[in-house]
Amino acid sequence: MQDGTEKTADATGMRELFDRLNMGALQMDTSARITYANSFASELLHRPRGEIEGRSFREVFPASVARRFYREMDRAAARGTAASFEANCPAPENIWLSFRCVPSAEGSIVFFEDITELKNARDDLTRTKQELEHRVQERTKNLRRTSRMLEEQKELLVTIIDNIPVMLVFFDSSGAVRLVNKAFERLAGWSMGEARHMNLMAAMFPDTVYRKEVWEFMMKARPGWKDLELTTRTGKILQSSWANVFLSDGSQIGIGIDISERIQMEKELIRLASAIEQADEGVVIFNHLWRIVYVDPAFEVLSDLGKQELIGRSISDLTDFFPNESYQETIGRAEKEGKKWTGRRTRKKASGDIIEVDLAVSPVYDEQGRIINFILLARDVTDEVRLQHQLLQIQKMEAIGNLAGGIAQNLKNAFTPILIDTEVLMQDVGEQNPSYPILEEMLQATYQGIDLVRNLLIFGRRTLPAKVPMDLVPTFREAVNFLRASLPSTIEIRRAVEVKSARVLADPVQIKQLLINLGSNAGSSMQKTGGVMEVRLARDVLDEESALRISPDLTPGRYVRIQVLDTGMGMDEETLKHIFEPFFTTKEKREGRGLGLPVVQGLVKDFGGAVTVESEPGKGTTFTVLLPEL
Repeated sequence: MQDGTEKTADATGMRELFDRLNMGALQMDTSARITYANSFASELLHRPRGEIEGRSFREVFPASVARRFYREMDRAAARGTAASFEANCPAPENIWLSFRCVPSAEGSIVFFEDITELKNARDDLTRTKQELEHRVQERTKNLRRTSRMLEEQKELLVTIIDNIPVMLVFFDSSGAVRLVNKAFERLAGWSMGEARHMNLMAAMFPDTVYRKEVWEFMMKARPGWKDLELTTRTGKILQSSWANVFLSDGSQIGIGIDISERIQMEKELIRLASAIEQADEGVVIFNHLWRIVYVDPAFEVLSDLGKQELIGRSISDLTDFFPNESYQETIGRAEKEGKKWTGRRTRKKASGDIIEVDLAVSPVYDEQGRIINFILLARDVTDEVRLQHQLLQIQKMEAIGNLAGGIAQNLKNAFTPILIDTEVLMQDVGEQNPSYPILEEMLQATYQGIDLVRNLLIFGRRTLPAKVPMDLVPTFREAVNFLRASLPSTIEIRRAVEVKSARVLADPVQIKQLLINLGSNAGSSMQKTGGVMEVRLARDVLDEESALRISPDLTPGRYVRIQVLDTGMGMDEETLKHIFEPFFTTKEKREGRGLGLPVVQGLVKDFGGAVTVESEPGKGTTFTVLLPEL
C-alpha cells in the first residue's frame, strides 16, 4: 500500500515537473497509448489534453510522423537506447518537431519541441557551409595553380571588409576577437591590434548585467537585428544595431551599423508629433486611397468624433466638412492637379454651437515626386469671423452715423425757423382764429421732428450730454418703475439687482432713456401675447479673451452689466443683422420710427461700453449692456 502511494506521489511530482517544461512531454504505456500530456504539448499540438490523452500516437500526430516514431522506437529498442529524431509536422502549422523518446517501466516518455526556427537556421548554415566548402575547394584548386591569385583575393577581401560601411567583428569559437574592420575602428575607437589583445566585450559593455544580455543575444545568433548602446573608447555612447552569424567552425561574425542618425530622427519625429498633438489646428493624414491614418486631438474636438472612430474612414465619410460630395472637388484639386485645396465650412457641433472652420488639403510627395499621403489642416476661425463681422458692423454703423448726423444737423437748421415762426404766428392770430388748430398741429409736428433730430444726433454722436460719475442703482430702479407703469398688465416685469452700488461715468438722463428704450422694445415684442420681461443689474469681470469675444472695442476689466430679457416672439438671424440701423423696425409704420436701438447703441458706445443681443424665433430676446465700472 505504501509502495503504491509513493508511486502515485512520484507520478504526480513528475507530472508537475513536466508542466513546468517549455517543451511537450507525453507519457505512454506499453501499448503506445498516451496516458498523460503536459500543457506545452497541448499548446504545440493545438489540442486540449482531452483530445490527446487516451489516444495512440498515430491518432494524435500526422501519419508521416507516427510512422517515423514507431520505426525509431523499434530501432531504439533493438539497441537498448533512447530514440531521437526530427520530423516535419505539416498540420496545423507546418512545423518541425524534435523528439526524444526515453523508455520507462510503464512504457516510455516522449519529449518534443518546436525546432522550426532552429531547423531553418541549420538549413541556412548547412547551405552556407556547403557553399563555403565549395568555395574552399575551388580556392584550394586556385591556390595550387598560383599563390599570386590568393594574394589578390586576400587583398580584395580586406579591401571590402575595410571599406564596407558597417562594423564587422570576427570572433573565433572560443569567443576571442580575431578581426575588426576600419568602420569599427573609426566608430568604436579600437584598432585591430588593440581589439585582439583585450577584453573587447567588457570595454564595449562595461555594465555586467547588460553585457550578459548582449552575450546571450550573440550566442543565440537568431535572424534579425538588436539595438545596442555601445560604449566607445572615448567613453561616448554609440547607438548601434547588431546581427550575428555563426560559421560552421563555431566562429562568429558580428555585423553592426551606426543608428545614431536614425535615433535622432526618431526623437525629432516624436517632438514633431508632440508639437502637432499640442497644436490648435486639426490635422488629418490620409493615405493614397484617401483613408484616414492619423488625426490629432484638435480635429477630434472639431469633429466630435474620437480617434478610433475616425481612423480608417474615407474622406467621403467627413460629411460635416465635405457635404454633398464636395470632396470630389478636393480630390480633383489635390490628387489629379497636385495643388492645394482650401475652403471654409460651417458646421453645428454636438453641443449646438455653430462654428466656422477653414480647411486646407495638400498632397505629400516622396523623394521620387510620387504622392504618398494627403494632409488636411482644419482651423476653427469662429472667433475671427465673428470679429470680422463685428468690425464690418462697426464700420457700417459709423458710416451710417456720420450720414445720419449730417442729415440731422441740416434738419435742425431747417426746423429752427419753422418752430420760431409757427410760435410767433400762433401768438399773432390768437386761439380764436380758425387757422389756430392747424398752426398747433404744425407746432406738434415740428416738435416731433426736433425730437427725431435729437435722436439722430445722439446716434451720430454729434451732440451728447456731459458724462458724470453716477450710481446706476437708483436710476435703474426708477426706469423699471416707469416701465411697470407704462407697459400693459399682461407683461410681468421682474427686477433683479445683484449689486448694492454700480458707479459708472455716464449721464443719468441718457441711462434712463437707454433702459426705457430697451424695455419698450421688449414690451413691443410681447404686446399681443403677453409674457415676462426680466431686467437685471449685475457686475462682470472680463479678461482679454472674453472682452475681445464681445467687442473689439472692449478692454479687460470690471463692468456693470444691464440685461433685459423677454419671452416675446424673438428674431431671426437676418433681422439681428439690422436692428441697430436707424429707421429699421419690425413694428408697424405707426408704432415706431426705428431709432430706439440705434440710440441705445450710440449712448453705450459713448459711455465706453458695448451692447450685444441674443435671440431666436419663438424663444425671446436678451439684450446685454456692459458699461465700464469706476
